[in-house]
Amino acid sequence: MNTPQYRILEAVTPDEEDIDRLTYGEYGDQVSPTAMIKLEDGPFSGIIYSYGRVSGQEEENGEFRLSFTYELIDGEVKEESLQQFETQLGDVLVDTIISKETNAS
Repeated sequence: MNTPQYRILEAVTPDEEDIDRLTYGEYGDQVSPTAMIKLEDGPFSGIIYSYGRVSGQEEENGEFRLSFTYELIDGEVKEESLQQFETQLGDVLVDTIISKETNAS
């Protein structure tokens, strides 16, 4: 049985200091409606995931709340690290949105 190979399409160094380096790519012949992302550094290094539904809503206090789903493609996250992992995914998503907005301007 062959292990699927991860093919890097783009390497990214996020603008935020607290976000680890990551890459966008493809994993074997799996298909995802969004880019597959591999965390390259930090406590979750090697984990591959993709985002599902992403939505946002402005709160009454003026803050913007971002919600998302994700699919773990390869790797494991221990139950006790799940909140930290999901926070990192949220940080990556926010950084990606901000970078796209900045580059579009």
